[in-house]
Amino acid sequence: MKRVFCGFLFFLILNCSVQAEDNSRLIIPFRSDDVLIDGFLTDWKNVPALHIDPMAWGVKVGGLPKGEFSTVIFKAFWDKTGIFLSVDWRDDIWDVQQVKRSEAVYDASDGRRRNRMLLQDNLLFRLRSVNYSYTLWISPKIGDQGPYFWQRLQRGGKFLESATQIPVVTPRENNGQATIEILLSWDLLDLKPKHIKKKRFRALLTLADSDSPQMSAEGKLGGVGLLEWVGRVQLGDR
Repeated sequence: MKRVFCGFLFFLILNCSVQAEDNSRLIIPFRSDDVLIDGFLTDWKNVPALHIDPMAWGVKVGGLPKGEFSTVIFKAFWDKTGIFLSVDWRDDIWDVQQVKRSEAVYDASDGRRRNRMLLQDNLLFRLRSVNYSYTLWISPKIGDQGPYFWQRLQRGGKFLESATQIPVVTPRENNGQATIEILLSWDLLDLKPKHIKKKRFRALLTLADSDSPQMSAEGKLGGVGLLEWVGRVQLGDR
């Protein structure tokens, strides 16, 4: 993202009163207002945000120089239906391509295996605890491309894969500004709110940015930007 203005919706600042530099927790509040999953984020204005800045504590920056990224904002709330996520960010050069799950591992010429999802504009959301892992990769919708996404749910001591439902995804794009709203139902996650409240769940949020849509995967190696945050997840009280 050359001069990327990211407003990536997925989560919130540790309470409304927490200091911006404390990025160690993601507190997801209970729904307080009606929100339509329509791709417009005006009704998310009262949802707190987790600000992920390249200079912030706990944020990993990779690839492109730090000056190429601006603050990333994730938002989320929960209710009896599930966890709702929103994403909003701007890029001057979009690189959106479908990468099937079966093709997500790339064998480079140097013999090393790379994650092909990190070579386009994609977002990773991972929710993990002991014996549980939910992974969602998703791209924005730009023109007639996207949104592309795939997911994986694993449970048990051996992290065996479980079948799951398809998330509700509503994307929009206007003049380089992309938004995505996502609903992850409790049935899809195979969780109940009490599971997250009682266990130590952690979230991983990764934003990959490519400015070379015409370049081959091999040519992109080492030239893709990355912002990554890891923290503990808590559900706010009703």
